[in-house]
Amino acid sequence: MPCASVAALVEARGAAVLSTGPMSYERVVRDQSFCELETTTAPAYVPSADIRQCFAGYRCRPIERGEGRSD
Repeated sequence: MPCASVAALVEARGAAVLSTGPMSYERVVRDQSFCELETTTAPAYVPSADIRQCFAGYRCRPIERGEGRSD
């Protein structure tokens, strides 16, 4: 799938589980509202048909000590 299609899918659905390799997957979200309360977001780059590191959206990650949620 081309990068633009991957990003459009995440944007339209709000969240998607994407294959990032032969046996690996990653949940990618449109924004912070698709993450749990004790998490924040970080950019998610995944391989696509046309770009090796396609910006697909964000991944949810735990908040580190001293870091606030970015709402």
